[in-house]
Amino acid sequence: MYVKNIRDYANRNIEANRVLIDSAEDLANINQVSRANKNIVEFQDQQQEIINKLNQVIVVLNRFEQGFDRFETRLDEISIVSARAVIANCVKPNFKIQWFKRHDEALPHVVETYGEFMSLTGNQIIDFLNYYNLRARRSVRENRRILGQHLGIPYFIS
Repeated sequence: MYVKNIRDYANRNIEANRVLIDSAEDLANINQVSRANKNIVEFQDQQQEIINKLNQVIVVLNRFEQGFDRFETRLDEISIVSARAVIANCVKPNFKIQWFKRHDEALPHVVETYGEFMSLTGNQIIDFLNYYNLRARRSVRENRRILGQHLGIPYFIS
């Protein structure tokens, strides 16, 4: 009986060794998969670092954009002041007026010279005041003065 038990035990060991030999490739694959999973975690950490750095770059770019917007606004203001300085010297009817366009919107009327400006009707002046979001007054003279001041035409001329 002992011999039979020993033979059964030996046969089971042989069978276990065959299973182990047949499973060797699977066990090696499991080992490779676990190493790959370790690399996935490291890769995810690297991705998170890259995302954080990109977010920082976006913040910096937004600051640049705000700075450029302020710079563009300042340039617009400077160009208006410059145009007003040129217009302030227009004292003859044939001197050209430099109009300020709002966001590339067309002017309500075509008026090129100081003489044409002085010939504007009350309604035309109100159209320009509305175009520049300026408040209209009761008299044509007062409205012309407000529009002239906005353009840089000295009051004593208008």
